[in-house]
Amino acid sequence: LFEDDSIPPILKERLDKAGEIYSMHPDMVFILSGDGRKRISNDVIAMQNYLVREVGIPDSNILLDKAGYNTFDSVRNLILMFHLRKVLILTSAFHTERALYTALALKLNAYAVKMPDSSSGVWKSYRFREMMAVVKTWFIIHWGEPRYGKGIHKAWFRFSLFVGKSLY
Repeated sequence: LFEDDSIPPILKERLDKAGEIYSMHPDMVFILSGDGRKRISNDVIAMQNYLVREVGIPDSNILLDKAGYNTFDSVRNLILMFHLRKVLILTSAFHTERALYTALALKLNAYAVKMPDSSSGVWKSYRFREMMAVVKTWFIIHWGEPRYGKGIHKAWFRFSLFVGKSLY
């Protein structure tokens, strides 16, 4: 979200696409995933409010995953919290491959709607971050979740701080 809690264009496009999908499949349930720990700038609640107020999807068709702190957690929660085995992932083009890779690695039958990144130009600013996130995802899937202070995870955590943003 922007600092004023408004929805950025790249997220708005995905939420509007959810509305298009809902109009064709009114029985579909949408799971909104993100970091729901914050009272202010709570992206999950902001997405829910937009879908209900602006797009017209009823609350009864929306579930919230407030523990989707990263892609791995979001995908794992689809299995552990919502007991799903088949999903349609609606995400940005730059993020689609990593989301599908994570889903397939966790044995989730997943398909994706790849939203173009062109309108916001976000791909240029997120290119390096996404490349690092792919590496992080590979480590988590093949070596397990990070345990701070342990070997490669400690080095990865320090590197992520070096590039200016925690990748965990």
